[in-house]
Amino acid sequence: MATAIQQFTRSCKGFLGNFDGSTANEFMLPDGTILSASSSMERIHWDFGTKWIINENESLFTYSLGESYSSFANPSFTPSFLYPDPSNASSEEKAICGDSLICNFDYVATGNLGFAEETAKFDREINETLRILKRRVEICPDFLNPANGNFNATSGYFPGSKISFFCFTGSSLDGKSTMTCNGRSWSTSPPRCVAESEETTAASISEILLIQSSPFFVNLGLITIVVIIVISIIIGSLYLISKNNWRESCTTTRTVKIDFRILMFC
Repeated sequence: MATAIQQFTRSCKGFLGNFDGSTANEFMLPDGTILSASSSMERIHWDFGTKWIINENESLFTYSLGESYSSFANPSFTPSFLYPDPSNASSEEKAICGDSLICNFDYVATGNLGFAEETAKFDREINETLRILKRRVEICPDFLNPANGNFNATSGYFPGSKISFFCFTGSSLDGKSTMTCNGRSWSTSPPRCVAESEETTAASISEILLIQSSPFFVNLGLITIVVIIVISIIIGSLYLISKNNWRESCTTTRTVKIDFRILMFC
């Protein structure tokens, strides 16, 4: 089944139509004239289909050894122009083909119910594919592999899909090991793979902070501060006392020395 993206709207031409959303001008010839959509199958074949036959110089195909353009080109081939009438179909044909026009055509052309049954199966698959293509598909957003790890996505990013994460040797998982797609978002954020050295450092820092914040160390710190303050007060008091005593001693000594007319200074 041939499909085209919207970018090529109104810019296509050829045997498969012009892709402009209109069925009235599907049978456009290379010269720009349009064959009526109500034309007979025979006229569509000869006046439209054969006009788009390419020559050997226009062919883009490559051929195996011993084959060429002439091995496959047969402009004089005449197909069957039978148009099946489902209302005249046998009970067996109706049971196999139902309302499938191409199944009825293959049965009328070949008379083989087995061949028609295969065509009916193919027609159902095509219709199911078209139904899926028209359906809006929701998927969860993509994400990068975790550093030092990877993930398994067994059913893609569709709703209900589960993603499992794992870490390489030397790293451990930080977060949930699985995520589930809930339509357009995941059930949780992707986990990290933490290297053992990084994990050990983080744990050591946490232990130090925990120890320093314990009641014992808090009380010990307060006691140390109080002791320092008390010692400072005692030292200051002793200094002031000794200074006063020194001044008194100095004054007495100067008085005595002056009385004896000896010049001395303290």
